[in-house]
Amino acid sequence: MKPGTVLRDKKYEGSDKTKPKYLIVLTSPHPDGEVSYFLTTTEKKHYDKFPQMYNEVVIVPPGTLAYFPDPKDTIIQCHNFESVHEEKLYDKYSEGGANLEVVGTLPNDILTEILKAVKESKRLTPNQKEIIEDSLGPLLDTEE
Repeated sequence: MKPGTVLRDKKYEGSDKTKPKYLIVLTSPHPDGEVSYFLTTTEKKHYDKFPQMYNEVVIVPPGTLAYFPDPKDTIIQCHNFESVHEEKLYDKYSEGGANLEVVGTLPNDILTEILKAVKESKRLTPNQKEIIEDSLGPLLDTEE
């Protein structure tokens, strides 16, 4: 699992009560096994109430990436840094990993937007920002 990987928790597919869960991997597992990620949402209500928070998200319009749901925008919540041991990631989201699948890798233009939102974030700590920049920055430097 490399930075920029998009994971989907299939357990939520087809449910009337919940939507698919998507995770954007920010860091490959560290030697201690930690993986950092952002979650996505399609709900704009919170951001419409607090429009200043739009600086801390990346909006992916419907149809941009085949693995994100139509007909709504997918919002990458760049202010909501999560970090967990890789094994616990699978347990937390999908009963030991059985339902967690890799659905793609974000393109460089979206990774660039994530880095901009991270820099703008008022909710991320300086340490969290550094972790994300150190992880995603080299991807953009080598693939220009």
